[in-house]
Amino acid sequence: MPGQGLIVTKARNGVEVAIVNLQGRAHLPAIDCPFRKADAILQGLDPNVKVRLVDFHAELTSEKMAMGWHLNGRVSAVLGTHTTCRRPTSGFFRKALPTKPTWE
Repeated sequence: MPGQGLIVTKARNGVEVAIVNLQGRAHLPAIDCPFRKADAILQGLDPNVKVRLVDFHAELTSEKMAMGWHLNGRVSAVLGTHTTCRRPTSGFFRKALPTKPTWE
């Protein structure tokens, strides 16, 4: 996986934010399994870091959706990048936030 794959930084309000960068496998150069890599990164992450964003660079919408389901309840958001076809493929997963949102 090129680069770091993970950065933990502070937002302007002082809250720590983890940003994970992963790459899919379909139609892209061969790399380690992004699902296993996500598990390993999240397992090693400080549990006090509650805001967790995943940038998933992948060709296929199905691979992006699979990653969303795989990380459901463990990250705040999975953002699928490298979309060459403009169509509405966004979705929300029931357990997307690791903590109860303040607006409920």
